[in-house]
Amino acid sequence: NKIKLEGLVTANSNFKILTDGSIEAKNATISGSISSSTITGTTITGGTVRTSSSGNRIQLSDNLLRAYANGIQRVRLDTTSLRFYDPTGAFGGYIFADTSHDTWSTILSIQPSSTGYLSLHTRDPQTYGSDYAVIQVLPKRGDYSNRVRLETRGTNVASDYAHVELEDGWVDINASRGLW
Repeated sequence: NKIKLEGLVTANSNFKILTDGSIEAKNATISGSISSSTITGTTITGGTVRTSSSGNRIQLSDNLLRAYANGIQRVRLDTTSLRFYDPTGAFGGYIFADTSHDTWSTILSIQPSSTGYLSLHTRDPQTYGSDYAVIQVLPKRGDYSNRVRLETRGTNVASDYAHVELEDGWVDINASRGLW
């Protein structure tokens, strides 16, 4: 009716129940819950890993790393961006890096959800013929009339220059060398 084994129990050296109650196994498929104070291993694939089931926590799932304060998502990191949320959980803005644009080889952008943004752009000299970098601040998304822009180009003597542009109040400062 009941099996009672005392001492070390082994099954083909692949599964052992030790005298202290611990087990050793080559492989295992377990359904249900596992409770432990420590899990040691090299790779965990799939599922959700979190520091708490609710409230303040860090959570890793679905290729996203999320931080919660009082159960509300405040930060999310994915493969291309770092997103921020306000205390109500509303999207607040993000920082992203992107190399998929046709004309820009690198873009780093800091963008609040409803206002302007700060962006950094570079171009590859092998592809576009010169080094090119832009730092741009737009106080309102899509409104280029009040932007601040710092632009530099190099490696081409005919077009090396630095450009500072403050639009609307129109301060435009250019410095160049070569054929300009």
